Amino acid sequence: MGHKRHIFRFLYAVPCLLVCQALFGTACSSDKGTNRINPDAATQDSMPDSVHDAVEADTYEPTRAAILVVSPNPVEAVELQAIPMTFRAYDAEGHQLEDQIVTWRIEDTQVAAVDESGLLSALEAGETNLLATSGDAEESVEVTVLPIDVIERIEIFPAQEEIGVGERLALNVKGYTGDNTKFRNLQVDWQSDAPETASIDAQGSLVGLEPGEVRIQARLGELEAQAQFRVELKFDALDCSAYDCLAVSTDGKLYSMGPGDSEQITEGLSIPVFKPVEVDGDIRFKSVYRQKFGEEHFCALSMDDRAYCWGNNTYQRLGGDRFTARIESPTAVNTELRFETLGVGSTTTCGLTFDGALFCWGNLSIKSSLPIPGADDASYSSIPVLMDARQFSQFIMSGQSLCAQTRKERTWHCMGQGVKGELGNGGRVNQDDFVAVAAPSVFTSLAAAPNFGGGAAICGVDTQQQIWCWGKSIRGEFGQPIDPGAARIHDVPERTAWDIPIVDISELYDGFCGVTVDHEIRCWGNNAGCKLGRHSATSGTLPDPYFQPQQPVEGIPQDWETQSINCVLTEGGDIWCWGLPRHTEDPSYPRTCEPVAQRIHTF
Repeated sequence: MGHKRHIFRFLYAVPCLLVCQALFGTACSSDKGTNRINPDAATQDSMPDSVHDAVEADTYEPTRAAILVVSPNPVEAVELQAIPMTFRAYDAEGHQLEDQIVTWRIEDTQVAAVDESGLLSALEAGETNLLATSGDAEESVEVTVLPIDVIERIEIFPAQEEIGVGERLALNVKGYTGDNTKFRNLQVDWQSDAPETASIDAQGSLVGLEPGEVRIQARLGELEAQAQFRVELKFDALDCSAYDCLAVSTDGKLYSMGPGDSEQITEGLSIPVFKPVEVDGDIRFKSVYRQKFGEEHFCALSMDDRAYCWGNNTYQRLGGDRFTARIESPTAVNTELRFETLGVGSTTTCGLTFDGALFCWGNLSIKSSLPIPGADDASYSSIPVLMDARQFSQFIMSGQSLCAQTRKERTWHCMGQGVKGELGNGGRVNQDDFVAVAAPSVFTSLAAAPNFGGGAAICGVDTQQQIWCWGKSIRGEFGQPIDPGAARIHDVPERTAWDIPIVDISELYDGFCGVTVDHEIRCWGNNAGCKLGRHSATSGTLPDPYFQPQQPVEGIPQDWETQSINCVLTEGGDIWCWGLPRHTEDPSYPRTCEPVAQRIHTF
């Protein structure tokens, strides 16, 4: 048994195959197999002239396989094991052939079975042959099936302890004999002890359904293996304020996380818990936006790019009419516009369309010094209004001002409140229309940190990876030495006192975080609540300013993708935050903060 039978059209087939393998090694082989050959693909420069002549004469036939190499060979299996067979096909000259059809057959069907894809199933102990044929080639593989009782223990793999809601994971089982010989792809009985949390089918496909813990069991005769899994929510989008976060799960559902929700205490840390946002209907979302430092003002983009808002409808900023004080659940803004991104300010919501048009609704002057709108007040609109004829590539809202970057020149322009230097144009006057930010005016990234007592610090990354800031600074947001006698308002961009290269920037409360070229996060400004990623010199609640970027925040996974305030979202959909409240046994400081980033589990 185990001998090979080949049919050749040309006597020099084997020598050519050996030459091919000697010259090219594995380049002469692949594991491909089951689609038909494309006759047009056969007309290559490497063809013999006779074949070219045959094609021109319209008499050419597709190349037939002369040699088959089947793997594994031989096969040793145990009862109830499934083994996928693969093959490589060659023509008589030793050239590898693609897209060949192979016919599989078992001589003794009581010992084993094989389907048309080449999946071999071991049925009972014994020996037989597997025959594979294609074209003029045939290969015989010896198959030995051992009794199942040679397996002494089984294990579930992969050894993965977590799966996301909506995710699917293929589980399998390894069997081991007394001498640790390993057998894979064993056909076992699967069972979940919490099918409402995660289900598993007969093929071992595990699906996460809702957050929780589940134990998966595999049985092979009298043998049993178990594996414990956590089913966690995974997220595609995150937006945080100084108080709470909004997130979109991988299945498009909205969740909130904040101090208003119940907390779980883990090793002295207060870990917030995610709660679903109630939505009318089966609407799925892809991104979320919330006011960074103020009352409830939330918006989200649905999968079809429509704007939905909810919360307090002051100034009609959610798209509700002036008689609607509050919108409890995400409600579509009254427009047919589709948006690429949204932004929320103190009294206004804005959206950027895919063609670069910037629309806003609510308080159209952006600044919040106006009274609550009356019936005939044209300064407010519940319907999106075009703010400028130019096309923009991105924008930010600082609470009472709006800054946007033009697509063509890539310069930044601001409007709204300017009395505290927020517009960066050299003046301290409110503006109802966009004015150009003073030089350098071109920034790859911009962020705004509204601060205590009104106003905001705005900082941007220039094309040389340096930081420029303007507006109002209280706790070292400008990146300059904190001098009580120094001016706290800059009405034009000014460089920081340090030159650490920064490639991106995001806001904190009274501070900023910059992303370095090494993908590290370094923050400056107010360290209250350990928001800069360092231990607080106080109980964690009082001002603790630093004008220079502190050491990189510790504990952040390497695969983090986006940052929002003091939290990051990883590529795998997990959320990590630093500055979480920590409970201590010190009566002087019973509650401090944790500077190292911690994983936020969803149950």
